[in-house]
Amino acid sequence: MKYLKFLLIISGILLIFIIFIIYYLISTSEQKTSQPKTYEESLNSVGDPSKIMHFPKVIPSEATNVYYFINSSPVFGGDIVYLRFNADKSYISNEIKKYNYIKIEGPFSRKEQYDSRGSRSYIFNIDGYSPKENLLDITDFKLYVIGNKSTHYNCHPSCEYGIAVNKKTNTIIYYSSDPD
Repeated sequence: MKYLKFLLIISGILLIFIIFIIYYLISTSEQKTSQPKTYEESLNSVGDPSKIMHFPKVIPSEATNVYYFINSSPVFGGDIVYLRFNADKSYISNEIKKYNYIKIEGPFSRKEQYDSRGSRSYIFNIDGYSPKENLLDITDFKLYVIGNKSTHYNCHPSCEYGIAVNKKTNTIIYYSSDPD
């Protein structure tokens, strides 16, 4: 009888812990796809829309080699969003002109030169964190950094979002990285 109260407290704590783990696993939404038809819907899962304002609302119909990745965690507020495709030079030029940038970097000849305290590791696979489908040689990309702060209270120190362009391959990447 004297241990019953203790067992009830321990059981309650374990139950709360298990519920939290299950909630976290269910609410962490990870989407990887190259199907443009789900792109618009996937953008709605991003917790902080201000970090993806520069992303196109729809993928241009003339875009080729489309790949996007979205990992959104509503529990901790982290989002990693990545859209890559090939487009003509005029499309890329017009996109670059649309925004003000806090920093423009590159193009660099080695992927290690793109390091930015971790945020780019998730997007450009610098440290092997990105999904295998995202194996891309980031060298020769010029980075147009739009912002590196989040409105979310627990923004990872390496939060960054912007556009990357490889003029040699006519590839444009929209990215937002705020890992939790």
